[in-house]
Amino acid sequence: RHGHSFDYAFKVADDVFPNDTDLPSMMLQPFVENAVLHGLAHKKDGRGLLTIRCARRDEGLLIEITDNGVGRQRAAELKNELRRAHHRSAGLEITARRLALFSENADTPANYQIVDLYDAAGQAAGTRVEVWLPGEGA
Repeated sequence: RHGHSFDYAFKVADDVFPNDTDLPSMMLQPFVENAVLHGLAHKKDGRGLLTIRCARRDEGLLIEITDNGVGRQRAAELKNELRRAHHRSAGLEITARRLALFSENADTPANYQIVDLYDAAGQAAGTRVEVWLPGEGA
């Protein structure tokens, strides 16, 4: 769909065993879709890269979805230029509710945060989403 304009990589830490890890289905999909549609699809300089990392962290599982796209601010500007501002995506809201359900019985709730990335010159250099899921089986 995007003309092979970006590469992707999966990096799973040695202490994460896929057969013993419970990840709610489609939990990462909205984050990956946003990275491609809003970050990488608009990248004009250099090759795009989408990286998904998974590691044990703080008695849970940390999943990072990182892109080297145009960043959230530029993506919002482009969205307005294309006059699609009236469209409101519910993907992140639905994902937040799913994370809450996933961690109902956990001591610490699942969560996510979105981090804007910048290069050494202070220019937007992409976005990273950090999703943390509690528990040994997460």
